[in-house]
Amino acid sequence: MNIYENMLYQMILTILLIYCIFFFSYKAMLLPKKKCSSIYVNIKTIIIDGILTSVKLILTFVITGIIFHAFKETKLNFPTQEDSNDLLLYMIFITFAVIVSALTVISFKSIYRFFKKLMLYISLRKNTVSNNLRHAIANKEQSEIIKYHKLMKQTNEKIDLSLDEILTLMACLMNAGYNEDVRDILSPKLQQKHSLFQRYMTSNPEIAEYDIKGIDNSIKKSDTFKHKLSIFEEKSQKIASLIAIILVVQFIIILLYSMGFVSNAFKSVFVMSLSILVTSTIIIKYKKLKDIYRREFDKVKINLKPAPLDRLQLVLSVVMFITGVAGLVLI
Repeated sequence: MNIYENMLYQMILTILLIYCIFFFSYKAMLLPKKKCSSIYVNIKTIIIDGILTSVKLILTFVITGIIFHAFKETKLNFPTQEDSNDLLLYMIFITFAVIVSALTVISFKSIYRFFKKLMLYISLRKNTVSNNLRHAIANKEQSEIIKYHKLMKQTNEKIDLSLDEILTLMACLMNAGYNEDVRDILSPKLQQKHSLFQRYMTSNPEIAEYDIKGIDNSIKKSDTFKHKLSIFEEKSQKIASLIAIILVVQFIIILLYSMGFVSNAFKSVFVMSLSILVTSTIIIKYKKLKDIYRREFDKVKINLKPAPLDRLQLVLSVVMFITGVAGLVLI
């Protein structure tokens, strides 16, 4: 493996590492996640999915092989060329690294989904009451659906259905007059599990509350304002979760740099870029909330103090940005 292949390989590993950090951090923020059953599959679905997965794998291997072969046979004298060309060459390396990384992620996801469906198909071949109910739902046979639903209730057997299967089952039960059974199905479905972050925010609401002054709280607020505020709070919580993940990723990249896995230039540019993104997002969120209150109360001056969580994330983002700048200046 020559210097070009090695550089491309290192970039691909770095991109995949960053993706994995984002992915697992995001999944961790959602814990405990409510398990959703896979949709019903038949042999036709397995064959089509298998063909598509094979095509994706072949394309990934072919394109990756062509890219690595091109870098192996290149006559470029990089990185000893003139500095004016360095940026373009770096962008070429990064572009191809992103392409290979994206293809790799897509292929792995496709393989995972295929084997998940294959395992479900094998499981559905067993002659059980729950499987017979799923077969009846898939074929939309109302009499069979009612029959196996009654058997399920008698045996107290548990079954996890997909959303489409639940809707089909409920439609059949309602059509047959089994309204009590429909209510029994709906009751657990309406209970949502909250992630660890959502639980923390619920138990400590003051950390995400903005201090608003300059308005009369005794004035009755319009339904439109309440609706906009509800949407803002929901989006704000999701944004706060993503910013927390970004800050964790920045910290990990700095650790990887200290261990020699990533270059100083990459670390600095990456950390600075994400810091700018985080800071801009917090400012936009602040201005958006202020605009919502101005439209409702027709006030030009509203004193809106950022929430403690926003201030904390903003300070950490600025610290990360300064760290990135220092890394470039002190080279």
